[in-house]
Amino acid sequence: MHGVKHNNDASVGRARFAALCLIAALLVLLASWFFIINAQAGQLQSHVSVDDILITDFGIYEPQGGKDVTLPTGVPRYTVDDVQLVAETNTIPAKLGTKFGFRYRIVGNSWGAPVAIKVVTLYPPAGAVSPKMGLIHSASLLKTAHIGASNAIAYSADEPWEMVPGVWTIQLWVGSNKLAEQTFNMIPQQSAAR
Repeated sequence: MHGVKHNNDASVGRARFAALCLIAALLVLLASWFFIINAQAGQLQSHVSVDDILITDFGIYEPQGGKDVTLPTGVPRYTVDDVQLVAETNTIPAKLGTKFGFRYRIVGNSWGAPVAIKVVTLYPPAGAVSPKMGLIHSASLLKTAHIGASNAIAYSADEPWEMVPGVWTIQLWVGSNKLAEQTFNMIPQQSAAR
């Protein structure tokens, strides 16, 4: 009887060992699957590339339910999202409340993917004198836009100190690449009336 019991103990031990090996194999398989899925997701995100930014129209806009974004410094205000083109022009009257800029479409490999865009506004060479910031030559903000969608950016000239005649430039950057640029010539209101 002792020999039979010993064989049963050995059989039970082998069964436990086999069960533990099976559980370990399943855990390794599950962990491998988890890492493969996460690696593939990371590869998909890293494969989002932006080829170009196309300006679809530019000029003077009116907001249509969009929102104004003011930088923490208080300078400047930008209108983003839904805007309506009022006049396609790069000549901008120096008039309070004028919103000028452009709509654009990002060209890339993953339609709908979000892209971080840096918007840089260059003031005329003489700069503008903000009561809060002093002399400024440029301002920038970060926004998220989507590949393939219609996006918009418009500078909102709402303060008297922003009525600076000369060439204004709005640029769009993705990483270290400038992919779009539009210039506007702000003219004094008397010149615009002629």
